[in-house]
Amino acid sequence: MTDTFSELKAKVPQATLLFWVLKMISTTVGETGADWINFGLGFGLTNTSVISALFFLCVLLFQLRAPHGLALPG
Repeated sequence: MTDTFSELKAKVPQATLLFWVLKMISTTVGETGADWINFGLGFGLTNTSVISALFFLCVLLFQLRAPHGLALPG
């Protein structure tokens, strides 16, 4: 069991401070964008959810069709 756990642990990237900073920023931007669509544009919660889901699916399909992972350079 220890070998399997070690193998799985090696496949998961370490969550660093940069990870958490980027996660907080992206979550804030996502929520702000959804609030703007919902309240600012007056689309309502259901339409905002549909728009967000379609956007997510488009980005996911783009990522899955890419010949390799699209990571930030660095």
